[in-house]
Amino acid sequence: MRVVQMCLRAVGVSVIVFLFAAMVVTPTCTAVADEYVEIPAPQMEIITQEPGPDHFWIEGHWKREDGDW
Repeated sequence: MRVVQMCLRAVGVSVIVFLFAAMVVTPTCTAVADEYVEIPAPQMEIITQEPGPDHFWIEGHWKREDGDW
């Protein structure tokens, strides 16, 4: 009976030590929220004469890249 009590006590102490170590070692969690940024006004482009007969104008657009426009 005494051996069983000693084993249970050892297991209980081991569990307490493990839980304490897990609380100390576990890093804190952080969350990063993306900031909403509206799309800018359309780009102002001046359409000029195309450089040759095989060329034509394509309007530009805004593209979101790395959290910025």
